[in-house]
Amino acid sequence: MTVPLINLESYDLLQTEMKAEHLDGLHALSASIGWPHRKADWAVNLAAGKGIVAVDESGRIHGSAMYFTLGGDVSAVGMVIAHPRLKLEGLATCLMANIVERTEDRPAFLNACNDVVPFYRSLGALPVGPVFQHQGIVGPVSISKGRCRVAEAPDLPQLIACDADAHGVDRSTLILELWRVSETVVIERRGRIRGFAMRRQFGRGHLIGPIIAEKEVDAIALVEAFVANLPGSFVRVDTRVKHGPFRQYLENSGLVPVMNVVNMTFGQLPSRGSNAVFGLSSHSTG
Repeated sequence: MTVPLINLESYDLLQTEMKAEHLDGLHALSASIGWPHRKADWAVNLAAGKGIVAVDESGRIHGSAMYFTLGGDVSAVGMVIAHPRLKLEGLATCLMANIVERTEDRPAFLNACNDVVPFYRSLGALPVGPVFQHQGIVGPVSISKGRCRVAEAPDLPQLIACDADAHGVDRSTLILELWRVSETVVIERRGRIRGFAMRRQFGRGHLIGPIIAEKEVDAIALVEAFVANLPGSFVRVDTRVKHGPFRQYLENSGLVPVMNVVNMTFGQLPSRGSNAVFGLSSHSTG
């Protein structure tokens, strides 16, 4: 789908549907502003969601925006990038207007870097709270035997249900795509899965997320199951947990807080169940 031309001072740009043929250009775009996403990370997002790109007459990409439909009632918005030299000319505003139209005024959320929080406020988004980015080189850690097991394909329905309980919305399309590219571990009690975590290649190394658990001690065990096998590797975890044993465990493992972004919402999101989100699947998908 193609939408009207964007007339900027420097360029006339066309907004068009994001496709696999754009992945190289999207990787170059995100690298130009210092984001760590690999081409493969963009491909995972594109498989799980939809997006638009702003291209010039030669096909060069100057902007992007994505949305992920969750359960038909909620959207996650992410990967909103306007080339720095076009940011002040209103490109991001045009991209977001397109996304708002596509999401049909459904409740939505996004995670915004601090410098663009005023921009999203101007569009009607309200700040909810911080998301803390922990990352670093994993040091030597011990592992508690028997707490977790590797997930198997028959576990998928329970994983999806566990995730839906934690988020208040069905994210099955996303979970199925992450399953394809991730290692997954679960905590099981009385024959039922009570928590899970996924690890995949991302950016400079590995990303652990989502991390879903009933208890903080379970969330720590889920992360431990991965980092114990990743000494010397670069690992990232994004969390909304403000303080406590989980955050301390991340730091003790070598994953230090490096920055935070702001979780923001458009409209009222569904209420959540008894499971908690200890780690995000990504800034873009929550």
